Amino acid sequence: MATYLLHDSELTPEQRRVVELGNDRHRLIIGPPGSGKTQVLAHRAAYLREKWQTAP
Repeated sequence: MATYLLHDSELTPEQRRVVELGNDRHRLIIGPPGSGKTQVLAHRAAYLREKWQTAP
């Protein structure tokens, strides 16, 4: 099991929605410093690997 800075249960509803978007196209995530962009990226990568068997 991978370790992240935040447990996935600590993501906001908006962050969770972005993490769980489909894999059919690219996304652009913008926000001010400290808004959780890096957390979303880390959790999204794990989600894509687990759900869609995306290569690392």
